[in-house]
Amino acid sequence: MIEANLKSWILSFDELRVLLFSLGFDKNEGILMNEKTFTESEVLLSLHHLTQKNLLSVHEESFEIIPELKKYLTIIGNPESTQVISGEDGREYFVYFGNEAAAVTERYWQRKDAIRITGMPLEAYREWRQSIL
Repeated sequence: MIEANLKSWILSFDELRVLLFSLGFDKNEGILMNEKTFTESEVLLSLHHLTQKNLLSVHEESFEIIPELKKYLTIIGNPESTQVISGEDGREYFVYFGNEAAAVTERYWQRKDAIRITGMPLEAYREWRQSIL
């Protein structure tokens, strides 16, 4: 199955919010999350968890998101278009399209308030879409 060859990240809603905000996005289409005002300690805790997951590299007074994840977060923050897809198994996906890639998101029910982001080139997206319908 094509899904086994794709890169995915599982993030808590807080981690996703912090990452998107760090990239300059303060609004998001598609992912249903309650609005939240963060305390400084909540932001630091999210950054700590992301560092433990090797999704961030920390520098003296800043951090850097790993390039592959950053690419798909940028698509989520500023998509060219979006689409909702329902798989034949009943799973719902919200897809964000960039000019060369797609970020497929779905609720990750195994963890409270978490989401799976799967990034893929558009050609792989078309194959993946056929495999779930």
